[in-house]
Amino acid sequence: LIKDIKAAVEKKYDINSFKAIGAAFPGFIDHDKGIIKLSGNLGYKDVNIKEEFEKEFGVAARIINDANAATLGEFWVGSGKNYGSIVLYTLGTGVGGGVVINNNLIFGSQGFAGELGHGGDFQSDFPCNCGLKGCIEPASSAVGIERYLELETGKKMSVKDSVPGFLAKDEKIIKAFTRALTPLAKHIAIMETAINPDAIIIGGGPSNIGKPLADFIKSLVDKYQLDFISNETTIDVASTKNDAGILGAAYWAITKAK
Repeated sequence: LIKDIKAAVEKKYDINSFKAIGAAFPGFIDHDKGIIKLSGNLGYKDVNIKEEFEKEFGVAARIINDANAATLGEFWVGSGKNYGSIVLYTLGTGVGGGVVINNNLIFGSQGFAGELGHGGDFQSDFPCNCGLKGCIEPASSAVGIERYLELETGKKMSVKDSVPGFLAKDEKIIKAFTRALTPLAKHIAIMETAINPDAIIIGGGPSNIGKPLADFIKSLVDKYQLDFISNETTIDVASTKNDAGILGAAYWAITKAK
């Protein structure tokens, strides 16, 4: 894998000019040691990926979880660039994310801060693959939205396919989005009072809907939040799209490599 990455990079850049390299991976990461503790998607367990990158590239490497990297990307040059504290939710096959408080990415005591999709009792329609009941992930992810679209319309429909109906305020599609995103809105309301960020950023495929989605989510959050807090917390969509993780990994390397 790393040899392939190096070969691809060498086609565009002089790697001898590199001072550091950053890489983002899915799964549970020991960010200090650069060890992938567990990545089910890649089949990695206890892999010292930092060491492997440094052997291949000959410069310091910093490794970060992909959702945390996306958060840093948005914080650095995306929709969060004008704020000191943000929470990013990425809506994809699951719900990931990250938390920046006072310009610092927060990992927590075990490194799991930003695993926003799990825990709590936010919905009762779908069980979660993590084994818990009530998680927002199976409801508010892109996959969850599509589940509700099928329930409400009676046909399989992607989020992308639903956009014209969403913008036209089709009753069934709006009901599906409301059911899907209400658990997310409740979670956001808690985060707004728990850590009081400047902004909530929504990423992942559904964020391509743009400002109408951000406004819709805010209207749901308003039902569960004090107005003086809700009114002062920006809700926006991510702007770096698929480059968020790349940019965040670069930012992590720039700021942390020794």
